[in-house]
Amino acid sequence: MITILSMKYISYGVSLRVNHRVVKHMVAKDLLLEARNMFLTASTRIEDRVLSQAEKLKAETISLVSRVRDLLSKLSEVMGGLADKIGDKVGDEGVYSLGKYLYIVFHKNGFVLVRTRPFYLVLSYDKNSGKLSVKSKNIVADITSSEFNAVFLAVKASIKIDNVKDYISQQNELRYIMKKFGRIVEQYLIPIIEARLKTI
Repeated sequence: MITILSMKYISYGVSLRVNHRVVKHMVAKDLLLEARNMFLTASTRIEDRVLSQAEKLKAETISLVSRVRDLLSKLSEVMGGLADKIGDKVGDEGVYSLGKYLYIVFHKNGFVLVRTRPFYLVLSYDKNSGKLSVKSKNIVADITSSEFNAVFLAVKASIKIDNVKDYISQQNELRYIMKKFGRIVEQYLIPIIEARLKTI
């Protein structure tokens, strides 16, 4: 069940204000599909341009690259699931509850998915930049079809998705960040979304 909320914004450090113009059904679905396709393009680039060179890479590099590819593929699948389940069901308002502590906000240039408990977790997509950001305690990750940039505590990683040299030169930083990013995606984001979609 999708509940339309009367709230004007959900706060995570800054206000996420809802555009007052009507958000039509296909706009919401198209935004979710754009996010899905962005993740799909990124994971395909990793497969075609990095993992295709596996015979030349060390085992630890292959493992790290595969981990990035797998997480992006999972995010692509969950975006597709959201598009299929709620893309055609949202109405005039911009803020929807997908159940307890989980909300999605649509506006003309993107959407914001917010989980408020047990801690804040925000996933936001901007149509203009083609960038999806994941924010939670101590970590921010910005993802496009060609780049992955993340900061966890004081550790930073900035890579071109399809550049094998970036994975090698930033291997330690990326491995450290991916442990946190993977935990957020696999334990606190995907399971709750998949569970809520089964009830819609």
